[in-house]
Amino acid sequence: MERLRSAPPPVKRPAKKSKKAVAAMRPAEYAAYIGRLAAAGMVRRRPLGRGPFLAGFRIFYADGDVGAASPMTRDRMDYLVRYGATLVPTYDPAHLTHVVTTLDRAQFARKTGLESPRDVPDALPVLRWEWVKTGERAGGLARWHEHAAYNDHVVFEAVVPEGERRTVPEACRRGRSSSVQAKGKAADVEGRPDAGDAEASRISEFTQDRLAGLAAEQKPHASVQKAQRTRGEPSTSAATPHGGGGAADPLAEFYAAARAERETELRSDTPLRTGHAAAAAGSRQTGAFQCDIVPDGKVGTCPNQDVIDELNKLVKVHRQGATREDGFKVGAYTRAINGIRKLKTRIKSSEEALAIAGVGSKTAQKIMEIIETGHLRRLDHVLTKEIAILETFQGIYGVGPKVARQWLAAGCRTLDDIREGKHGVKLSTAQHTGLKYYDDINARMPREEAQAIFELIKPVALSIDPKLFVDIMGSFRRGKADCGDIDILITRPTDDGKSHIGRRLHCKDPRKLTTPLGVLRRLLKELHERGVITEDLNVPEDWDDLELVYRGLCRRDSKGLQRRIDFLTVPYKSRGAALLYYTGDDIFNRSMRLKANKMGYSLNQRGLYANVIRNPSDRRQKFNEGVIIASETEREIFEKLGVPWQEPHQRVRGG
Repeated sequence: MERLRSAPPPVKRPAKKSKKAVAAMRPAEYAAYIGRLAAAGMVRRRPLGRGPFLAGFRIFYADGDVGAASPMTRDRMDYLVRYGATLVPTYDPAHLTHVVTTLDRAQFARKTGLESPRDVPDALPVLRWEWVKTGERAGGLARWHEHAAYNDHVVFEAVVPEGERRTVPEACRRGRSSSVQAKGKAADVEGRPDAGDAEASRISEFTQDRLAGLAAEQKPHASVQKAQRTRGEPSTSAATPHGGGGAADPLAEFYAAARAERETELRSDTPLRTGHAAAAAGSRQTGAFQCDIVPDGKVGTCPNQDVIDELNKLVKVHRQGATREDGFKVGAYTRAINGIRKLKTRIKSSEEALAIAGVGSKTAQKIMEIIETGHLRRLDHVLTKEIAILETFQGIYGVGPKVARQWLAAGCRTLDDIREGKHGVKLSTAQHTGLKYYDDINARMPREEAQAIFELIKPVALSIDPKLFVDIMGSFRRGKADCGDIDILITRPTDDGKSHIGRRLHCKDPRKLTTPLGVLRRLLKELHERGVITEDLNVPEDWDDLELVYRGLCRRDSKGLQRRIDFLTVPYKSRGAALLYYTGDDIFNRSMRLKANKMGYSLNQRGLYANVIRNPSDRRQKFNEGVIIASETEREIFEKLGVPWQEPHQRVRGG
């Protein structure tokens, strides 16, 4: 009796509807209804030797019914539930693991309220009904990419060891965890914020994917923090509106726009659409990713260069904008420009413009206006004197859009205003240096000059340690005729138990130091004494880290211009990934990372990682770090991703 009195009250069973009431239900209503029955144990499970093969999946079934759910729709929803799935009545990607549909593209867009299937989160598979039926076969459910509903939204499953069930982690099945922050806060920046504009340094933030549960608390890699806490680094906080004081990262204010640009641009790496654009791309396109296309080596004039030039002016305008919308417009126009660059013939009609990957109706109208008139009238209104002033201010090292706008609002109009400290402007040490050598820093450097400076530096480095690996990266390695700066990679093999930081590995005994100072610190000291390095812009705080970033100015001789130079040191095992990442170009790198992502991998400047589980609602957030499978050479990373080998000069995608 006591046991009976303490037993919990029975679960209230939902009332079954009449056949007439069921037949009148809309699809969302029926999905909710059958879900309630399943939760109460009132749905008969199918007797399968494999068990409920859809258990743990949260599925939105998108049908073509208008009004009441058809008998076929109800049967299919019953099928999903009886084999273990949880039906989600409405499209809500934050609470889904899969979408199953029978709809064409236009119907799917209307059903979900999206403009295109491309707007579905990258990690959420949209599959045909046939995928569900494969669960009945002996081999179990087919891979997602084999039954993708739309060819511009293909999701690859993560690699899972044989014998383990392919499913989605519990954290993913619940949708967004309460600890997962908004996209803009948790995103990592995998690319330069100023990509596509000036040729600036490729040695920027070390890319760090955030673990979803730690998105709000995690900080950048220690080496990044150390590099940021340097003397004279400009502040971007509200507390220092005129740029003085503080030690914040001078690139920080670029990141919001970069994230928005990246979100939009990543979607452009899809096959060209049918029709004119597909034909114009040529027959060399062998895959869905730009990195898979090996350039034929032919150099020619782009037949739509005038369109690209006008759209690039719009990109520059929106780069100066302060809103999130400006960031998305930068991405949208950049994406369109990338599609236009692939064309081998002149655009002749709106239909042809719309057929280009990355071009929507509004952008197509702008393209045709340029084609027909040679100019975009909108630029007459947005290319103002203020935009030119903002661009001038941002030519100062360490000054981004936010600080430039603050100076403009305060009343500054010229570089002389900044030099004289008018209107309360205060400069950091790095900004003072950037202003002092403004013309030198903003002038392009001939390839021959970059080569000469590198040849001054490499022998000095090898005299310190003959086993060093020293190479030049960036646009120089891609073969460009001129460069914005010099990027140098330094590392060292560890087969003798030593490394480039000047200590025996895993040894903290100062008596066993291989050198009194680490290699980079000794090298910079020697180069300062020789007059090659002239100014420090960003100096590491802890020289004992294997990953270090240094930024400064250098010159070829006493009469040479002051040139920007960056040094990067990495662990020897990461040298191939670092070379790949910091050689670029940015579009090629983004394509490589996207393909890795689609294949269930993760690629950054440290290496290629397998068995990475990501948040379905935001692929940039990872639930685990994965296992590194390639990093020591560029070639092995290409091979793992199935990308044809390309020399650095063949990796140019951005013109």
